Amino acid sequence: MTGSNPDAILYDPFSHKIFTFNGRSSNSTVIDANTNQVIGTIVLPGKPEFSVTDGKGKVFVNIEDKSLVCWINPVTLKVEKAWPIAPVKSQAVWQ
Repeated sequence: MTGSNPDAILYDPFSHKIFTFNGRSSNSTVIDANTNQVIGTIVLPGKPEFSVTDGKGKVFVNIEDKSLVCWINPVTLKVEKAWPIAPVKSQAVWQ
């Protein structure tokens, strides 16, 4: 692993890659699902929480401490765009 505290793990069928979203290190580790080799690390603008793929070349992840949603290109392994979702904030609903 190239990051710490993975909070979400996602398989993207479009790129055949696995993405771990690492909360403590604010990044994503990318693994080639065919070889099980780490092929990259994507720096994120904050702490990732949950991710989803559209299966057509876009991976989305919310950045909980910055109130953002990022679009990641699973081929180039780059954040293509980030959208603010403020005033939404992370808040624990359990005690």
